Amino acid sequence: MIEINLLPEEQKVKAKKTVSTVSFASGFDPTYLIYIVPIAIALLLSAHFILAFVSFSKQAGLRSLNKEWSGLESQRSKISSFKSEFEGNSQDALMIGELTNKSIRWSEKLNLLSQNLPPGIWFNDMVISPKSMEIKACVFSAGSNGVDVINKFLYNLKNDKKFFKDFMSLETGNMQSKKLGSYEVMDFKVSGILKTVNIPKKGN
Repeated sequence: MIEINLLPEEQKVKAKKTVSTVSFASGFDPTYLIYIVPIAIALLLSAHFILAFVSFSKQAGLRSLNKEWSGLESQRSKISSFKSEFEGNSQDALMIGELTNKSIRWSEKLNLLSQNLPPGIWFNDMVISPKSMEIKACVFSAGSNGVDVINKFLYNLKNDKKFFKDFMSLETGNMQSKKLGSYEVMDFKVSGILKTVNIPKKGN
């Protein structure tokens, strides 16, 4: 079918302009997509390359750290060996320190024995072992009973905290009277049981 536009020329031009205006005002011009799509693709590719570069850098750093860690294996072994040896020496030092602190200072004990010794008593023999102390002594007292002097000596030792602290018990015994020239004396023995020193075990 053939259509013939019979409108005047003025109306024909207005109709064309109206259609054109409506075309631009009604929506987005598709020609802009020619520029937007490549830009979007370029941005996506750039982000992909950046992420790939970061991942590659991280992996390279991890490989470098693993290589460095492997290279330190010999040093770690030496450090571990030194640590074990140091701990062993520390435990030995601790044992020695505890034994030193718990050991009996016999020079101090002998001095205290002398300080607590009443007049008329003298020592004939002394035997000291890790578990006990034994003193053989003699007493002479012209004005009092020898047994009373011995009991006073034992009382002084037990009430001396510095002396008695390392003993579990302290007793006298084997009292025997005898003549020493024209004088009568009494032999006796002082026996003390020492407290046990516990030696710490390694690893505890």
